[in-house]
Amino acid sequence: STLASLARTHPALSSSAQRALYRHLSALSTRRLLPCLFTLSQSDILCRRVRSFEVRLHRKSQLLGALGVLFQNVLSRLVALTALHIHGSRVHLWPPLHGSYSFRLRACSCRVDVRELAKFYGFLESQPLLEELTFSFISYTPPINARWNLRRPLPSTLSRTSIPLLKSLGVKFPAYADQSTELVEQIIQGRLVR
Repeated sequence: STLASLARTHPALSSSAQRALYRHLSALSTRRLLPCLFTLSQSDILCRRVRSFEVRLHRKSQLLGALGVLFQNVLSRLVALTALHIHGSRVHLWPPLHGSYSFRLRACSCRVDVRELAKFYGFLESQPLLEELTFSFISYTPPINARWNLRRPLPSTLSRTSIPLLKSLGVKFPAYADQSTELVEQIIQGRLVR
């Protein structure tokens, strides 16, 4: 692009051009993601410039494992990130969003493994500024003896004090999730969510 050319050829404009280029990284396909992640992994300055990150993954990508490790490394360094959107494969969970990060998201969309719900709740509890949350569960067929059903309690509960600013919630459940209403109630309890 013209902005990228300016950043490379005009030292006086380099900082402004990089700030504009890296502020919103969006619709990165698997093919474009690797060079972007590699560049970010080499520069804390560029990592501090990223405000929003949107990734679109393809179902048959052979690089998902390696990209996931690199993405987790870069994600931990995106201190100014306010929006994270991960789209793609119905069968791959990438990357797993759990743990605590230094960024404070206002918007997030991702995929969740119901078997990792407690870790996902831990991630949500580390995001006090989150206003918009959209997630869906990865598609897998659980063993018959491990089905998530009304006779078993949900794997975890979300603290009533976490994500206090949540205003918008979108959830897509797999066909076998009999407790979908209970899960939504856990997330929205005491919050003014639409």
